[in-house]
Amino acid sequence: MLAQAGVDAVVLKSGERVEGVLLEASPSAGVTLRLPDGGRRWFHPMAVDRIERAGGASQVLDAPAAPLPPPRPQPVEPPRYVEPPRYVEPPRYSEPPRFVDTRPVDAGPRPPTDGPPRAAAWFAISSTSATPFGASGRNAPSLKDLVGEDSSQLTLEFGLRVNERDSLGAVVDFSFGAGGRDLEPVCARYGTDCSTATAQLGLFLRRDFAPFARWNPWASFGVAREWLAGEVFSPYDGGDSVPVLSAPGWQFARLGAGIDWRASHWFGLGLYGTLALGAYDRVTVDGVDVDDGSAVHGWAQVGLRAIFGP
Repeated sequence: MLAQAGVDAVVLKSGERVEGVLLEASPSAGVTLRLPDGGRRWFHPMAVDRIERAGGASQVLDAPAAPLPPPRPQPVEPPRYVEPPRYVEPPRYSEPPRFVDTRPVDAGPRPPTDGPPRAAAWFAISSTSATPFGASGRNAPSLKDLVGEDSSQLTLEFGLRVNERDSLGAVVDFSFGAGGRDLEPVCARYGTDCSTATAQLGLFLRRDFAPFARWNPWASFGVAREWLAGEVFSPYDGGDSVPVLSAPGWQFARLGAGIDWRASHWFGLGLYGTLALGAYDRVTVDGVDVDDGSAVHGWAQVGLRAIFGP
């Protein structure tokens, strides 16, 4: 769309006002302005608040939605092997001295001895889908509009028991999905096969409520560092992939609960649910910072997991 000669202005969402002659204004291709010094400057459509024409008219861009690209299959990391605790040989039996009464003294019921030992390590793996919710930033697109409805997620947990009921551990989450409706116009500008990915690395404290039983309910709390990224893997002009989304942040609360069924001392299956709440430090779309403050977002998941170790 070409403009008449005169002095036009582009007002950005950051508050900056740039004057010149408007050459192009398109919701998908962006805004092009010829500057007073003769140069040209292009603005991303998501960075433009409005266009002020030389005659006094004002224009607002609305980016249309593009068709949803097919998700790109991602490799699933194989589970890591965790060495089980070493076997400790029990003390050998020695015959008691003669003429000594060796009958046991009744000291009341003894505590159970078949529970998980202290300092024992365990490992868990689960694969399910994660549902995003909340805003990526203040006055920024929602998390669902950036990454889509659901993402396939792989979760790995490693724990170390500090006593029979409590464990300290680390968790790693990976999720993969397509772009949301607000990211699709940006991806369509550069190429096809646009995908998003997230990663979380955190620590947690877990409490087992029935460590001696076949059915063991548990709950956990943790924090994590998280990263969100999006790329176009098939650019129109070939070459390397084009990054279009970046958002690092913190998960300040990771709440988990579930119940494990122990098939043996070393293996079990469980049903669990996780709710992670966090905020991004910044949200960058196609090199443009699109948020002006942090906002709460989260991930919710329910699934099955396998646990190895006592």
